[in-house]
Amino acid sequence: MPHPWIPSSTPDEIQKMLEKIGIKDPIELFADVPSELIIKRSLPSDLQPEPLPYWEAERHVETLTNMDKRYPPHNIFTGGSCPHYIHPLVDEILGRAELYTSYTPYQPEIAQGLLQIFFEYQSMISDLFDMDVVNASHYDGAVALAESVLMSARINRRKKILIATPLYDSYIQVLKTYLYGPNIELETASSPEKVLEDNYNLKEYASVIVGNPDHTGRVWQKNMLQEISQEVEKSGSLLISVTEPLALGIIAPPGEYGAHIAVAEGRSLGVGLNYGGNGLGIIAVKWDRRLVRQMPGRIIGLAEDLDGNPAYTMILQTREQHIRREKATSNITTNEALTTVAAAVQMALLGKTGFKRIGSIILKNTFLGRQLLSKHKCVKLDNNSLYFRELPVFAPGYGENAFLSLASQGFLGPTPATRLWPNNHWFNALFCFNEMHTRRDIETAIQAFLEVTGC
Repeated sequence: MPHPWIPSSTPDEIQKMLEKIGIKDPIELFADVPSELIIKRSLPSDLQPEPLPYWEAERHVETLTNMDKRYPPHNIFTGGSCPHYIHPLVDEILGRAELYTSYTPYQPEIAQGLLQIFFEYQSMISDLFDMDVVNASHYDGAVALAESVLMSARINRRKKILIATPLYDSYIQVLKTYLYGPNIELETASSPEKVLEDNYNLKEYASVIVGNPDHTGRVWQKNMLQEISQEVEKSGSLLISVTEPLALGIIAPPGEYGAHIAVAEGRSLGVGLNYGGNGLGIIAVKWDRRLVRQMPGRIIGLAEDLDGNPAYTMILQTREQHIRREKATSNITTNEALTTVAAAVQMALLGKTGFKRIGSIILKNTFLGRQLLSKHKCVKLDNNSLYFRELPVFAPGYGENAFLSLASQGFLGPTPATRLWPNNHWFNALFCFNEMHTRRDIETAIQAFLEVTGC
């Protein structure tokens, strides 16, 4: 069958290619392979399967070569820190000497290639999020959210922030740290619907934060988010959306329901978990002069030089190390340049169809996990909502000891809920289902989970 990325060629075209490289038969390309190892007959049709996704092909090779990983990705179900497949080309490109640094050059005109990567990254995030302006970039999602909240407070000069959907406690703690100096208050609504039903005076708030999907994995209805956006708009407040990039291939992006600012953690875009280290903080905004002028970090633009050639440049750099000094919107120093490059490469490889396909696989696996767990009466679930990737579960007896017991069997997760929400009561475990999980992986992990909980 033809290669999916290479158009099929006619015999004449093949002959021209062979003549161009100076050979008569494609088999000559394998002259360094001993002839006794070359199969000279046609393979049966049943030995020519459909191409596998990269992660399945890699897993198959690891199985054949007996490569043993203590916790392979298909055995990790830790909500809040979900592993995702990273294309081999990402690491290959990151290893190039001209890219292997976390810093943006202070003389950007000599780094046109790097600036072009940032520009392409901004363009792809803009399309994915349905937003207009994207910067590059921040330490992780929590920092991106905190910087966005400060943006809203500077614009509205208000001292209160309303959180309408669940956020990880780590995000809350980062927000509290950032907001301590400016003396800005955080308030929490029990749900987005409550923001509308309880008649919050939104004129008191600099911004309202909604997650879609939120940090428990719940996907909220687009029309309800649009209704909140309209009320926020009327009040002069700003709507900040916290989202997951891989979900945006199948659910409405923040721009569609009226978010003014969208933020995300970009680990799923080829960055990886990094042993708990840095992620990739993403900030995108709708075109509004107030918002763009208050964005921290840098914005890369495309211009022309004196000869009419494309020239990439930093068109906005409002940090203290450049021109703004004490008026800087942020004192961010180290730019997450390397992780930005990783995300740009991964997104370019995925394309629009790749995002849709991976998002569909994750959604299907999340639904499968909920189906299997719902068969057991001792497990409590929210069966009335749609969940993506993360799935909150209550099972009697699950906690740190059960987590460690699963780890001894080769499974990581689900994450004990108290690690993410110390005061949470309605569920005690957070599953993660990713695109690398097969049905058998999910069935095996859930069976082990049920055993350690005594269900």
